[in-house]
Amino acid sequence: MPKHSRPDVLGALVDRFEADPLHASVRVFTIEELEIGLRMLDGADLDREAFWDANIDSFRRTVLFAIRETSNALLSPKITTAWQAELENQLEMLAKYIEFAERHIRRRARRVRRLN
Repeated sequence: MPKHSRPDVLGALVDRFEADPLHASVRVFTIEELEIGLRMLDGADLDREAFWDANIDSFRRTVLFAIRETSNALLSPKITTAWQAELENQLEMLAKYIEFAERHIRRRARRVRRLN
């Protein structure tokens, strides 16, 4: 990715999601909430499907927020080459989290349709 350019695909994804009125009420998790969620996921007795059903929308919004902030940081003219590489790697990981979230949201929608 060229220095100081916002990744078009990720930027478009963030812009589209933020413009969607259905998701306007979905909140972004705090760092503490993310850490609690990770600890819960580490537990053996957790119903993971129920956990993600309850948290996937906020998780997705949180990742999109991180993508936007990371993309904006890459636009800084003062960013070093080392930080640019680190942030670009983070964007790649964040994109994988979005893919995970969208897969789960599609599965959840199919389950709901089957129940109706």
